[in-house]
Amino acid sequence: MPKNKEIVFVNQNAGYLMIDTINVHVPHYASITLITGKIIQRQTPLHPSVKVQKIVPYDRSSTLKRLFTWFWGTLQILWLIAIKHRGATLFLVSNPPFAPLLPLVLRNPFKLLIYDVYPDALTEYKIFKSSSGFIKLWKWANRKVFGRAVSIFTLSEGMKNVMAQYVDESKIQVVPVWTDNDFLKPVPKNQNRFIEKLDLQGKFIIMYSGNLGFSHALDILLDTAKKTHQPDILFVIIGDGDKRNPDAPEVKYQGG
Repeated sequence: MPKNKEIVFVNQNAGYLMIDTINVHVPHYASITLITGKIIQRQTPLHPSVKVQKIVPYDRSSTLKRLFTWFWGTLQILWLIAIKHRGATLFLVSNPPFAPLLPLVLRNPFKLLIYDVYPDALTEYKIFKSSSGFIKLWKWANRKVFGRAVSIFTLSEGMKNVMAQYVDESKIQVVPVWTDNDFLKPVPKNQNRFIEKLDLQGKFIIMYSGNLGFSHALDILLDTAKKTHQPDILFVIIGDGDKRNPDAPEVKYQGG
């Protein structure tokens, strides 16, 4: 079967999910490029045939830095595609959030992978009002772009339902998150170095590990913890972001 000419993947922070997705495409394209600010590898490396073009990495240490890296990264992506990849198929990830809007000014065929549904996340957490002109314009742009996409992928049925306001849901394919079971696998509790290091033996652990951002409903977990008075039940939160209390004690763990 002949190979397609070129595909360009766009993801400001490319982790193992992106690496796996790109590697699957290698046999089917003569040229593959990844435009990214940062590559986070586990055991599976990015295929050596994939060309990497760097942009500014996503910085979520403050709202100002987040917005700056989103906007600047989007402009860098636009320039690279317009100058170097005019005829390529694009695989656009919603990181930065403005990347899926690039087809408004580009004529490349494209596919979309939506990790976070914007601008809905901004209105859900009261960052913008749904009645604002900015939000209405973004939603109009979504409807225009999503309708032209070759394929649209997202992570869950819930996200698919949200996106159905922008495009017929028959066009949206749900691909749940996966992981490498050789890298992440169960460890007996009495051999778990994390539990030993943080002195968590004998506890029933309820854990959240991930981003602590505006769009993450951590209040539910905290409210539940406040109502739980059993000393053998312990809530553990791992991560960083806007919702982290800067005055809270920080416990660092070096795995190994």
